[in-house]
Amino acid sequence: MFSRGGTRKDFAGAPGIFLLRILFWVAEHMATADLNFAEPQYEAAFFYGLFLRGHPLQKLREDIDVPPRVLERWQRLAERDPIYHGMLERMLTYRKHVLAIFDSLVFREMPVPYRVQ
Repeated sequence: MFSRGGTRKDFAGAPGIFLLRILFWVAEHMATADLNFAEPQYEAAFFYGLFLRGHPLQKLREDIDVPPRVLERWQRLAERDPIYHGMLERMLTYRKHVLAIFDSLVFREMPVPYRVQ
């Protein structure tokens, strides 16, 4: 992924840019590589497995979703460079779909509160 010898430390001041580069790299390679995460169901299942192993629900939901601050940066980038606009829409749709599937897996297992009237 960091073919030029870069590390995450290179992007310490700009986490949104680092995340954007990772997501663009993943999006590029999804089309060519045989990845299990090519479908949102697989990624949601991966996060659900982490949930079952005791990872906090809210932290996992934050990891799946795109933070508002990062989203604003991505939108500004997409406004300046139209090439990113279509990719941004696809990534956001994908992230929201993964989150919806993950939520359905988690909340399906939770008991429904019973009310006595």
